[in-house]
This record gives sequence, C-alpha cells and structure tokens, in this order.
Amino acid sequence: MTGPAFDADDLLPDGVIRQMEITGEAAARLCEASPETHSEWDIRNMKGLRHVLIHGYADVDWDGIWDVAERDIPVLQKHLMTWAREAEEERE
Repeated sequence: MTGPAFDADDLLPDGVIRQMEITGEAAARLCEASPETHSEWDIRNMKGLRHVLIHGYADVDWDGIWDVAERDIPVLQKHLMTWAREAEEERE
C-alpha cells in the first residue's frame, strides 16, 4: 500500500489510528512495568502520539500517521515479538 492509497481509503486510516492507540497504551504499560527491559523504546513519543490521536482530532497529521505506520510500527512489532518470546521462555 502507498500513502495515496492510504489517504484515499475511508476506513483504513481510522483502523490504523485505533490500533496505534491500543499499541501505544499497551507498550507504555509494558515499559512502565519493566522500564529497564525495554529502555530502547521511546515511550514518551508513543504516549504523545496516543494522546494526540485520542484527544487532538483536528491535529492529526495524516502523512505523519502513514510514516509511523510504515516506518515505526514494524520496528515496534519486532520488539514486541521478541519480548513475548522472552516472556514465554521465562515461564517455561
């Protein structure tokens, strides 16, 4: 998918934003519970983005959302997958 296709879709941007809100909240809670484990994450920016998405409807920068979805979310996903594997191994 490209940025223009993202912009042209009526539902996809809303879904992406909702998932960013959920992911930002979940990651923030994980990192607050164990900050030394996930110090590589920029929690302040994640919380800030979540805050803008939830409370600053008129301030949403759609190009910025596309950039985050394409650039930052895959990196965060890799970190979350690694964290989940490590947590599972610790439980075994």
